[in-house]
Amino acid sequence: AIHGPAIGAGACLAMACDLRLMDTSSDSKAKLGFTFSSLGIHSGMGGSHFLPLAIGQAAANEALLTAKVFDPKQAFQAGLITNNHNNHNDLSSSSSSFSDVKRDALDLAAKIAKQNPLATRTMV
Repeated sequence: AIHGPAIGAGACLAMACDLRLMDTSSDSKAKLGFTFSSLGIHSGMGGSHFLPLAIGQAAANEALLTAKVFDPKQAFQAGLITNNHNNHNDLSSSSSSFSDVKRDALDLAAKIAKQNPLATRTMV
């Protein structure tokens, strides 16, 4: 669950996760940013590997080369996060808070934990 700014290494760490949920409340400070090029450094730490796997090579190139910072709505539209509050993909609601996202993440983890462990290990 992403609650605040995940910029640079934080974004890369988030991209290494199989599932990402983000605080989408109206007062959220959550964002994902790949600002390496603006700092004159390489997007190491998995950014250049995991980002294209999530959103495709062309979109990843654009994000990395332009130092893109995604707000929650943009992150969802790009396929970077998997928010599904109340079992639907609607980020137009501003009622989501970090406690909602944390609860959703724990609920999702519980659903995954109930599945066959051999199958889940081989899928991701």
